[in-house]
Amino acid sequence: MNNKELEKYIKALDDKDPMVRQNAVDTLGKMGGKRVVEPLIRALKDENYFVVMSAQRGLLEIGKVTIKPLVKALDDKNIEIRTRIAEILDKLGWEPKSTEKKVKFFLLIREYEKLSKMGKTAVEFIVKSLKDDDVFVREKGASVLGKIGDKSVVEPLIQLLDDKNERVRKEAIKALGEIKDERSVDSLIHVLKDRKPGVRAQAAKALGNIGDKNAVRPLIQRLKDKDSYVRKAAAEALGKIGDKKAVRPLIQVLGNIKDEDWDVIDATLEALGKIGDEEAVDPLIEILGFWEWDTSGDPPDVEEFKWRVSSGAAKALGKIGSKKAVRPLIKALKAEELDLVIEAAQALGKIGDKRAIKPLVQLLKSAKPIDLLFLRKVLAKSLYRLEWEPEHIEEKAQFFLWTKKFNELVRMGKSAVKTLVESLEDLDSDIRQSAVKALGMIRSKKAVIPLIKLLREDEDVRVEVAKALGEIGDKRAIEPLREFLKDKDPMVRKAVKEALKKLEEVHLTKD
Repeated sequence: MNNKELEKYIKALDDKDPMVRQNAVDTLGKMGGKRVVEPLIRALKDENYFVVMSAQRGLLEIGKVTIKPLVKALDDKNIEIRTRIAEILDKLGWEPKSTEKKVKFFLLIREYEKLSKMGKTAVEFIVKSLKDDDVFVREKGASVLGKIGDKSVVEPLIQLLDDKNERVRKEAIKALGEIKDERSVDSLIHVLKDRKPGVRAQAAKALGNIGDKNAVRPLIQRLKDKDSYVRKAAAEALGKIGDKKAVRPLIQVLGNIKDEDWDVIDATLEALGKIGDEEAVDPLIEILGFWEWDTSGDPPDVEEFKWRVSSGAAKALGKIGSKKAVRPLIKALKAEELDLVIEAAQALGKIGDKRAIKPLVQLLKSAKPIDLLFLRKVLAKSLYRLEWEPEHIEEKAQFFLWTKKFNELVRMGKSAVKTLVESLEDLDSDIRQSAVKALGMIRSKKAVIPLIKLLREDEDVRVEVAKALGEIGDKRAIEPLREFLKDKDPMVRKAVKEALKKLEEVHLTKD
């Protein structure tokens, strides 16, 4: 193409019609060469999306000859243009050499992980970005500083708490919460009164992460915030700090349980459990009893609410560990809602009162098969904590399998094999996997054929099967294992190779 034609297409970049401009950009991109690079870079500033996309595509197709002028254009005042140019340079494989330019470049292409890995060497330059005119740059600069976690940036981040932009303030608060420096506590307490609820909630979360007890009273005040998201964040923060001064105010939140937001109630129950004070036990037992409400004529959400709060109360009672809760929790084992039964069973195991053994064993033996699928591991774990042990061999093997006590299964030896082989057909893949592992440790040859059948199971089970067959050392497993040397999953291939190596060594020695 001669200079006259080139000028014609360059001039067309200023045409009012976006279709004409796009056609000109496409043509220049196909022409290639150094002459079209500057016009295509100028086209990146076009207001039309399709023109910009065509310009980016053209510059990428031209290749590395565009790098030098693109790098020069990285100083453009417009953040969108700088971002577009940086994205093209990134695709062309370019990366700046100086630390300052790397920081600016990685911010533009959103490579926050690379910035975080740069660590302290990048901090000085990222701090400079906090004063950038562009909201996006300030926001992401604060975010990266939080991930790096260097305490030298606390003061610059505190200054950012007065930023006009809500997103920037929230990101600065989040970063201070990640750095966890007590110097930021007073400033964050002040931000609890920010006009924006999202900022107030983020401040509550940050104070919870820092864990300074000076924040307790201001956070208690936020339990009465107009915004439910702020109230939830305040309750969560108080739970993390764990100061007993928060117990009564949190109990007061539960006094308004029917009118309060569900998420706030969840957070309050969890907070009381984390604080672990006996004063909360009676109110929590009362809420646990909500499961007995007759909601037959009520809307579905009332039914859902009673199960949700009673389950949350059971969980909190388990964390507190008061024996006053044992009888109400035993009673809750009879509830229809499986989530509540699970929470009650777990709580009883944590409390550790032997009175729970009999009802937990009864439930283990009488639960519906479909419920038992979800319950058995929970019940077994709680019973193990209570130092219960079954009498019959089959029950004992199941019990140790469900609690993953592999050494106990090995001690049982051959007497556990029948139950373990039967468990290879269990509906729960975690149980199947544990059974496979146990059989490999016991090294029973009776398990070889059933294990070979499991080689077509999901990846995690196949890995354990290969390991088990290698441990058992029976030559019948060699050919079936060889079929999986080209398995799609690298972990399976590795396990199969190791198993075959063991098998071949064993049989080479024997021969």
